[in-house]
Amino acid sequence: MRLRVRGSKFTLDGREAFLIGASYYGALGAPEEFIKRDLDDLSRLGLNWIRVWATWDAYGNDISAVDKAGMPRAPFIGKLRW
Repeated sequence: MRLRVRGSKFTLDGREAFLIGASYYGALGAPEEFIKRDLDDLSRLGLNWIRVWATWDAYGNDISAVDKAGMPRAPFIGKLRW
């Protein structure tokens, strides 16, 4: 699916779309099966975008996709691609 802007409107795969979404906290640290289930659930509920927090360090568990200098951190940077 490709998100673009046409004039003052968003398009998804070339069709005008109203975006309805959610923030997905800690997604980079979730097991793949949880993420797949969550994405299926969000889609079933009619959501068509998510915001993934690419920098997340909570409770001593740093799952940031980049370090403080902005350099990629494996394996988390790879989890941004689906």
